[in-house]
Amino acid sequence: MLQTDEEYKLFVTSLGKRMANPLSREQLAKCMHFCYVNARELYKDAEILLENKRYARAFSLCVLCLEELAKIPLILNGACLNKDDKKIWIKFWKMIHSHQTKQHVWQSYGKSFLPKEMAEIYRYRFPKELPLERLKQIGFYVDFINDEPMIPSIFYLHNQTILKIVFKIAKNRLKGFYPLHSKIEYSQKIIKLLDKVTVSVQCDHGTRMEFSELFETMLKNKAC
Repeated sequence: MLQTDEEYKLFVTSLGKRMANPLSREQLAKCMHFCYVNARELYKDAEILLENKRYARAFSLCVLCLEELAKIPLILNGACLNKDDKKIWIKFWKMIHSHQTKQHVWQSYGKSFLPKEMAEIYRYRFPKELPLERLKQIGFYVDFINDEPMIPSIFYLHNQTILKIVFKIAKNRLKGFYPLHSKIEYSQKIIKLLDKVTVSVQCDHGTRMEFSELFETMLKNKAC
Protein backbone atom coordinates (compact mmCIF):
# COMPACT_ATOMS: atom_id res chain seq x y z
CA MET A 1 0.00 0.00 0.00
CA LEU A 2 1.25 3.49 -0.87
CA GLN A 3 1.51 5.38 2.43
CA THR A 4 3.07 8.70 1.42
CA ASP A 5 3.25 11.10 -1.49
CA GLU A 6 6.90 10.16 -1.97
CA GLU A 7 6.01 6.48 -2.25
CA TYR A 8 3.34 7.36 -4.80
CA LYS A 9 5.82 9.38 -6.86
CA LEU A 10 8.31 6.50 -6.83
CA PHE A 11 5.52 4.14 -7.87
CA VAL A 12 4.54 6.36 -10.82
CA THR A 13 8.19 6.76 -11.84
CA SER A 14 8.78 3.00 -11.74
CA LEU A 15 5.82 2.39 -14.03
CA GLY A 16 7.21 4.88 -16.53
CA LYS A 17 10.49 3.00 -16.86
CA ARG A 18 11.03 -0.04 -19.02
CA MET A 19 13.85 -2.43 -18.33
CA ALA A 20 16.78 -1.86 -20.67
CA ASN A 21 19.68 -3.31 -18.73
CA PRO A 22 21.42 -6.68 -19.10
CA LEU A 23 20.03 -9.50 -16.96
CA SER A 24 21.98 -11.62 -14.52
CA ARG A 25 21.77 -15.41 -14.60
CA GLU A 26 19.47 -15.35 -11.57
CA GLN A 27 17.20 -12.75 -13.17
CA LEU A 28 16.98 -14.78 -16.37
CA ALA A 29 15.95 -17.91 -14.46
CA LYS A 30 13.41 -16.04 -12.34
CA CYS A 31 11.93 -14.32 -15.38
CA MET A 32 11.51 -17.59 -17.30
CA HIS A 33 9.82 -19.22 -14.32
CA PHE A 34 7.53 -16.23 -13.76
CA CYS A 35 6.56 -16.23 -17.45
CA TYR A 36 5.50 -19.85 -17.13
CA VAL A 37 3.50 -19.17 -13.95
CA ASN A 38 1.78 -16.15 -15.48
CA ALA A 39 1.02 -18.02 -18.71
CA ARG A 40 -0.59 -20.81 -16.68
CA GLU A 41 -2.70 -18.25 -14.81
CA LEU A 42 -3.78 -16.62 -18.09
CA TYR A 43 -4.82 -20.04 -19.39
CA LYS A 44 -6.83 -20.79 -16.26
CA ASP A 45 -8.55 -17.41 -16.54
CA ALA A 46 -9.31 -18.17 -20.19
CA GLU A 47 -10.82 -21.51 -19.13
CA ILE A 48 -13.14 -19.75 -16.69
CA LEU A 49 -14.28 -17.41 -19.45
CA LEU A 50 -14.77 -20.35 -21.81
CA GLU A 51 -16.90 -22.21 -19.25
CA ASN A 52 -19.08 -19.11 -18.97
CA LYS A 53 -19.35 -18.79 -22.77
CA ARG A 54 -17.32 -15.58 -22.86
CA TYR A 55 -15.66 -16.81 -26.03
CA ALA A 56 -14.12 -13.58 -27.29
CA ARG A 57 -12.07 -12.78 -24.19
CA ALA A 58 -11.28 -16.47 -23.75
CA PHE A 59 -9.64 -16.52 -27.18
CA SER A 60 -7.65 -13.34 -26.61
CA LEU A 61 -6.43 -14.41 -23.17
CA CYS A 62 -5.32 -17.73 -24.63
CA VAL A 63 -3.24 -15.89 -27.24
CA LEU A 64 -1.72 -13.79 -24.45
CA CYS A 65 -0.89 -17.02 -22.62
CA LEU A 66 1.02 -18.22 -25.68
CA GLU A 67 2.79 -14.88 -26.04
CA GLU A 68 3.92 -15.14 -22.42
CA LEU A 69 5.26 -18.65 -23.05
CA ALA A 70 7.08 -17.36 -26.14
CA LYS A 71 9.07 -15.01 -23.93
CA ILE A 72 10.79 -17.99 -22.30
CA PRO A 73 13.06 -18.96 -25.24
CA LEU A 74 13.60 -15.27 -25.99
CA ILE A 75 14.74 -14.68 -22.41
CA LEU A 76 16.98 -17.73 -22.54
CA ASN A 77 18.83 -16.08 -25.41
CA GLY A 78 19.84 -13.36 -22.96
CA ALA A 79 22.26 -15.81 -21.38
CA CYS A 80 24.26 -15.76 -24.62
CA LEU A 81 24.52 -11.99 -24.98
CA ASN A 82 27.47 -9.81 -24.13
CA LYS A 83 26.49 -7.75 -21.10
CA ASP A 84 28.59 -4.83 -22.33
CA ASP A 85 26.88 -4.66 -25.72
CA LYS A 86 24.16 -2.05 -25.18
CA LYS A 87 22.85 -2.26 -28.75
CA ILE A 88 22.25 -6.00 -28.46
CA TRP A 89 20.31 -5.54 -25.21
CA ILE A 90 18.19 -2.80 -26.74
CA LYS A 91 17.24 -5.28 -29.49
CA PHE A 92 16.66 -7.97 -26.86
CA TRP A 93 14.13 -5.83 -24.97
CA LYS A 94 12.41 -4.76 -28.17
CA MET A 95 11.81 -8.43 -28.95
CA ILE A 96 10.51 -9.13 -25.46
CA HIS A 97 7.94 -6.33 -25.84
CA SER A 98 6.97 -7.10 -29.44
CA HIS A 99 3.66 -8.96 -29.84
CA GLN A 100 4.58 -9.83 -33.43
CA THR A 101 7.88 -11.37 -32.37
CA LYS A 102 6.29 -13.39 -29.57
CA GLN A 103 3.56 -14.67 -31.88
CA HIS A 104 6.16 -15.70 -34.44
CA VAL A 105 8.15 -17.52 -31.74
CA TRP A 106 5.28 -19.64 -30.44
CA GLN A 107 4.16 -20.36 -34.00
CA SER A 108 7.59 -21.63 -35.06
CA TYR A 109 8.95 -22.95 -31.76
CA GLY A 110 9.58 -26.68 -31.78
CA LYS A 111 9.41 -27.18 -35.55
CA SER A 112 12.93 -28.44 -36.02
CA PHE A 113 15.14 -28.60 -32.95
CA LEU A 114 13.11 -30.55 -30.37
CA PRO A 115 13.77 -34.25 -29.75
CA LYS A 116 11.06 -36.73 -30.73
CA GLU A 117 9.91 -37.16 -27.13
CA MET A 118 8.66 -33.57 -27.09
CA ALA A 119 7.90 -32.92 -30.76
CA GLU A 120 4.38 -34.37 -30.45
CA ILE A 121 3.43 -31.62 -28.00
CA TYR A 122 4.32 -28.95 -30.54
CA ARG A 123 2.74 -30.43 -33.65
CA TYR A 124 -0.43 -28.30 -33.43
CA ARG A 125 -0.07 -24.97 -35.21
CA PHE A 126 -2.35 -21.99 -35.68
CA PRO A 127 -3.30 -21.56 -39.38
CA LYS A 128 -0.72 -19.26 -41.01
CA GLU A 129 -3.30 -17.60 -43.23
CA LEU A 130 -5.26 -16.21 -40.27
CA PRO A 131 -4.24 -12.75 -38.95
CA LEU A 132 -3.54 -13.71 -35.34
CA GLU A 133 -2.94 -10.24 -33.93
CA ARG A 134 -6.14 -8.91 -35.47
CA LEU A 135 -8.09 -11.88 -34.14
CA LYS A 136 -6.69 -11.17 -30.68
CA GLN A 137 -7.78 -7.54 -30.93
CA ILE A 138 -11.24 -8.56 -32.21
CA GLY A 139 -11.62 -10.47 -28.94
CA PHE A 140 -11.46 -7.16 -27.06
CA TYR A 141 -12.82 -4.46 -29.34
CA VAL A 142 -15.61 -3.75 -31.82
CA ASP A 143 -14.23 -4.04 -35.36
CA PHE A 144 -15.47 -4.03 -38.92
CA ILE A 145 -15.91 -7.38 -40.70
CA ASN A 146 -16.97 -7.25 -44.37
CA ASP A 147 -17.58 -3.50 -43.98
CA GLU A 148 -20.01 -4.02 -41.11
CA PRO A 149 -19.46 -3.37 -37.38
CA MET A 150 -18.95 -6.54 -35.38
CA ILE A 151 -19.10 -7.05 -31.62
CA PRO A 152 -16.53 -9.54 -30.21
CA SER A 153 -19.06 -11.84 -28.52
CA ILE A 154 -21.00 -12.40 -31.76
CA PHE A 155 -17.87 -12.92 -33.85
CA TYR A 156 -16.51 -15.67 -31.61
CA LEU A 157 -19.90 -17.26 -31.07
CA HIS A 158 -19.79 -18.10 -34.76
CA ASN A 159 -16.06 -18.87 -34.97
CA GLN A 160 -15.49 -21.38 -32.20
CA THR A 161 -13.26 -23.60 -34.35
CA ILE A 162 -10.31 -21.22 -34.00
CA LEU A 163 -11.10 -20.96 -30.29
CA LYS A 164 -10.69 -24.73 -29.92
CA ILE A 165 -7.46 -24.65 -31.88
CA VAL A 166 -5.81 -21.97 -29.76
CA PHE A 167 -6.88 -23.66 -26.52
CA LYS A 168 -5.40 -26.96 -27.63
CA ILE A 169 -2.13 -25.30 -28.59
CA ALA A 170 -1.90 -23.42 -25.29
CA LYS A 171 -2.66 -26.55 -23.23
CA ASN A 172 0.03 -28.53 -25.05
CA ARG A 173 2.63 -25.76 -24.77
CA LEU A 174 2.02 -25.47 -21.04
CA LYS A 175 2.48 -29.21 -20.79
CA GLY A 176 5.72 -28.98 -22.75
CA PHE A 177 7.18 -26.23 -20.58
CA TYR A 178 5.97 -27.73 -17.29
CA PRO A 179 9.08 -29.88 -16.60
CA LEU A 180 11.32 -26.99 -17.63
CA HIS A 181 9.94 -23.92 -15.85
CA SER A 182 7.14 -24.84 -13.43
CA LYS A 183 9.62 -24.45 -10.55
CA ILE A 184 12.30 -21.81 -10.13
CA GLU A 185 14.97 -24.48 -9.59
CA TYR A 186 14.13 -25.97 -13.00
CA SER A 187 14.75 -22.65 -14.71
CA GLN A 188 17.96 -22.21 -12.72
CA LYS A 189 19.13 -25.63 -13.84
CA ILE A 190 18.46 -24.72 -17.47
CA ILE A 191 20.71 -21.68 -17.17
CA LYS A 192 23.46 -23.90 -15.76
CA LEU A 193 22.96 -26.46 -18.51
CA LEU A 194 23.08 -23.74 -21.12
CA ASP A 195 26.65 -22.97 -20.13
CA LYS A 196 27.54 -26.50 -21.24
CA VAL A 197 25.99 -26.12 -24.67
CA THR A 198 28.65 -25.39 -27.24
CA VAL A 199 26.60 -25.13 -30.45
CA SER A 200 25.38 -21.66 -31.38
CA VAL A 201 24.63 -19.69 -34.51
CA GLN A 202 24.73 -15.99 -35.28
CA CYS A 203 21.53 -14.27 -36.32
CA ASP A 204 20.47 -10.68 -36.94
CA HIS A 205 19.30 -10.02 -33.37
CA GLY A 206 22.31 -11.42 -31.57
CA THR A 207 23.20 -14.97 -30.63
CA ARG A 208 20.55 -17.69 -30.82
CA MET A 209 21.29 -21.03 -29.23
CA GLU A 210 20.78 -24.39 -30.90
CA PHE A 211 18.60 -26.05 -28.25
CA SER A 212 18.74 -29.73 -29.31
CA GLU A 213 21.55 -30.74 -26.98
CA LEU A 214 20.07 -28.74 -24.12
CA PHE A 215 16.64 -30.37 -24.35
CA GLU A 216 18.11 -33.86 -24.76
CA THR A 217 20.17 -33.32 -21.62
CA MET A 218 17.15 -32.14 -19.68
CA LEU A 219 15.07 -35.09 -20.85
CA LYS A 220 17.75 -37.58 -19.85
CA ASN A 221 17.79 -35.97 -16.41
CA LYS A 222 13.98 -35.88 -16.35
CA ALA A 223 14.07 -32.12 -16.67
CA CYS A 224 16.16 -31.45 -13.59
